[in-house]
Amino acid sequence: MEKEKKSLTYVPKNGVFIKTFPPLGDTIHDMFDAASSSRSNPWQLSDTDCHTREIQRVSCDGGIFAQDHTFEPIKNYQKKVGAKAAWTVGTGTGEIAAVKLVPSTKTEDFAHAAKQLMARPCFNPKAMYSDTWPNKNTFWHMICPGIEGRLGLFHYEQRIISTMCKKHIDCSEAITNLLASVYTYHGPDYENLLNALKEGKLSANGHKYSTSEIADLKASRVFQDRYSKYLRKQLYPPQTIVQNLDDWFCKYKLTSSEPDTRPARGRLDPVRVVSLFMADTKDAVENCKKKAQYL
Repeated sequence: MEKEKKSLTYVPKNGVFIKTFPPLGDTIHDMFDAASSSRSNPWQLSDTDCHTREIQRVSCDGGIFAQDHTFEPIKNYQKKVGAKAAWTVGTGTGEIAAVKLVPSTKTEDFAHAAKQLMARPCFNPKAMYSDTWPNKNTFWHMICPGIEGRLGLFHYEQRIISTMCKKHIDCSEAITNLLASVYTYHGPDYENLLNALKEGKLSANGHKYSTSEIADLKASRVFQDRYSKYLRKQLYPPQTIVQNLDDWFCKYKLTSSEPDTRPARGRLDPVRVVSLFMADTKDAVENCKKKAQYL
């Protein structure tokens, strides 16, 4: 038998004197920033200047752009920058037309960047999507007269969805019905998608979906994640949306002030014994009913 090999004793904590340490995060950031800003290359154009000019040449002639504040990228910046959000502008072609780090979401913090964006010769939009419209409409009409503002559908839906209990047994069904209250799918697009699913054209193994399987997909988030890119959405008229939201709210609420005419049909979660709606869900629904005309 071979002799058992004895493992070497590991170095105890603080047992040796360390002469070299890895660089700090700030040092790595400064080195990367210096390298990307350097013009010491054959074409004498730094990466920072190249990326800046690529963004500045994005055009929007008679099209649509969307402006919003995003908070996720701020995690990649040093705290000493003082940024709380990134104001971004995207066009209908999927390109980014402007990005600005701002200390808050106030209009005054991105007003200069927005004005410079509208001053571009190639930037003449027809409509704008926002997460706050009609708020700040005076400012946008001032820097871009005649622009048509609209409230983004995603943010409109999230105002209600964010107030719902995600662990409730009826949450997935309620979200599906909520979306169906606001818009419908374009008829020919929906017909083509159903044919493709039943003929197995959208499955890697050629699986042909049955009617019941498609119904189960529509009741889950999988249908939205997989197939929404194939379907155009058609919004209902404002008053239709208001009526649909009223019916939807009555279907899932627990109590009603008009039990005879509009009874509540919701239920507590059988496992967690919690309601689907939180305290601010009713206010969110009422707010969305008022803003339906701006969708």
